[in-house]
Amino acid sequence: MKISVFGWGGKMIFCRQLLTIAIPLYLFCRLASAQTANQIQAAGQVAVTNPLAPKDFSCPSPFVTGDVPLRIVIDAKGNVSEAKASRGPESLIAAAEACARTWKYENPPSAPLTTIVVLRYKSTDCPAAKSQHGQLQYSWGLRDRTNILRAYVEGEEPPPPPYPDDLRKAGVAGRMMLSVSLNADGTVKDAHVIQSLSPELDKAVMDRLRPLKFKPAEGVSEAKLQGLLFRIDFHATCTVSEIIEYAE
Repeated sequence: MKISVFGWGGKMIFCRQLLTIAIPLYLFCRLASAQTANQIQAAGQVAVTNPLAPKDFSCPSPFVTGDVPLRIVIDAKGNVSEAKASRGPESLIAAAEACARTWKYENPPSAPLTTIVVLRYKSTDCPAAKSQHGQLQYSWGLRDRTNILRAYVEGEEPPPPPYPDDLRKAGVAGRMMLSVSLNADGTVKDAHVIQSLSPELDKAVMDRLRPLKFKPAEGVSEAKLQGLLFRIDFHATCTVSEIIEYAE
């Protein structure tokens, strides 16, 4: 087979000319793609690291807990000119709207800016002297030393033991634990405190527990209904507020 020298040279010249066009075009596309990716990444970082949030955010803490979604309008100076709740506990709506109107934001890029925030009021443990209310954590069940439920109150549960304000403010908080033994019919045979918080609270819990009738769990014999544990935690709590959601 013969190859024309002139024909081959012509093809070589054509290929070189094609490469002079293709290489710059390829580099241009790569650069444009990289710039676009960087812009997208930068936009994502702004959305994550610079959320719309008021400066020095705080709200008075009422006794009630719950969520209040608010539609707010931010003016050119970063002030909230309007705040309107769409739902939430009735006793929280007016307080949430009034609080939102005191917020100060960074000046928005375009104003007025309308957005939705969800203001959550929740309870949390706090120093007893500053606490607003008390909370109890317990269940009317008796467990053995391995934390297996052996007996429980059947039917409607009794009301919780009292947690007097004066004791809470004095710092009486934490876990109380009782040892309870039952008769075969589930009535209380014996009960005594093994981890105390105060004589007054000890008596209040004992008075509430002694008249109860428990139902043994399936397959639990009377021998396993002795020395069971009843635990109850007393918490001194405050209501705090936080913004949990943003949406434009």
